Amino acid sequence: MTMSATTITRDGSTPTSFQDLSIELQLQIWTCALPGPRIIQLHYLNGVFFFRGAPPPLVLHICRASREVGLKVFESIFDLNDKPIYINFAYDTLHLATSPRMCKQFTSLYPGITEKIESLAVEITSEEEREEAVINIVTSHLSKLRELIFVAGGGMERMLAIKYPEKVMFLEPEPMPDPWRH
Repeated sequence: MTMSATTITRDGSTPTSFQDLSIELQLQIWTCALPGPRIIQLHYLNGVFFFRGAPPPLVLHICRASREVGLKVFESIFDLNDKPIYINFAYDTLHLATSPRMCKQFTSLYPGITEKIESLAVEITSEEEREEAVINIVTSHLSKLRELIFVAGGGMERMLAIKYPEKVMFLEPEPMPDPWRH
């Protein structure tokens, strides 16, 4: 006995295009098309904030229905040069990529963000910067913060591993699978 799956449209016919699917099914598909967690890098240089790794999610630009789904999870929190930066606070990590002092500066410029940030990564290059970062984060009143990541650079990785061998873990990125290789 063979079974086949057939999707039926509202009028009972078999769909021949995406638009023929019921709205409910289209919305479910757009929900599945939402991107996973992203890292939004925030840099500060010469008194100006700028972002990297923050292209607008594609679902916001395909059609009205996909945009509707995307705007339920992504918030346009920053608008730089008429280019909004969208973030999903439940999944995305905001990475302060220049200095631990950025946290205090950033939250004072964007006070509405403090009760939304859930995952924060802070760049540190010395033990003093780590301590300063903790103080800045605590005094920034990040009430929803559930994850704090220190990004060690400038030899800081080795120092942390020596000083806190049981508490420091370095994650190696997983190699990306080659989609063309079978």
